[in-house]
Parts: sequence; structure tokens; C-alpha cells
Amino acid sequence: MSKVILLSGSPNAEGNTVQVLRECAKTIEANGVEAEVISLAGMKLHDAMDFTSGDDGFDAVIAKIKEADGLIVGGPVYWGTVRAQLMTALQRLAMASAQQGNFLSRMVGGPVAVARRGVAAGDDDVLSVQRHDRPRLHLLEHRFRPGTRRGPAGRGGHEHDSPLR
Repeated sequence: MSKVILLSGSPNAEGNTVQVLRECAKTIEANGVEAEVISLAGMKLHDAMDFTSGDDGFDAVIAKIKEADGLIVGGPVYWGTVRAQLMTALQRLAMASAQQGNFLSRMVGGPVAVARRGVAAGDDDVLSVQRHDRPRLHLLEHRFRPGTRRGPAGRGGHEHDSPLR
């Protein structure tokens, strides 16, 4: 059976990002594919270049991702980009893939960005989930370029850009 890992980069184990990824997991499972939501909340991840620290628990997450067929990465957008902890996780994941047979190259994947509209548009009660048809988390190509078509801090410039609704 196929499996998809949904990785939450939110610091809140029960926050909006986890809730959105759980809804995604329900849809994935309804289509006959196993899904598992994994949260980075509470993990103290070591930098990708820190080879001296002990086990931070993320190697177990990498092992689960390596065995999966798909990866969806979700992150809250607070200041125009995902949190540093998620960036560290993605860098470590890309490094592990490069060292272990490029396992990410066979996966289907994509990002989910979750932002409270109040941060961007003045509406404190509604959540916005941004879906992009061309994700710029180029893990599958073993390049790492964070952000979306909007670029850092929500700047436009792409023909398909539109204001947040």
C-alpha cells in the first residue's frame, strides 16, 4: 500500500497547520492511500551541518519519509516565509536523501502554506491555505529554494500572482 507523510513545521502540535494536514490526510486515506501526520512541535532540531550533537529524533522522521511514496510539507507563514525549524528539517532531509540514494527523487510531494488572514489582510477569524501548482520546495530536484511564487515577504512579480483573498 502507498503511504504519504504529511510533515508539519508548526511549533503548535494542535495548531492550524496540523489541523489542515489532518484534513488532507483524511482525503488521502479516503482515496485508498495510507497517510501519517508528523509534527515537528517540541523537537529541538540540530542544524544540518552540526555533526557533533546527539540524536534529536529527526533521523526517525527521515526514516519514515524514506519509506513513504509521497511527502507533503506544511508550515505556518508568520513573516512571509516558513519558520527556521522547518527550513532546518528540509535541509537535513535533502542532505539525507543525497547521502542515501536520492530517495526524494522518486516521491510525489508539495507544500501547504497556512496563514491567518489577520496577519495579511485584516481578518482575524479566517484561515487561508495557499496551494501552488508549481511548488518551489524543490526537494525532488535536490535543490533547496524556500518560498513561493510570491517570493519572500509576499512580493509579487509572477504573472499568476494575485492578492490574498
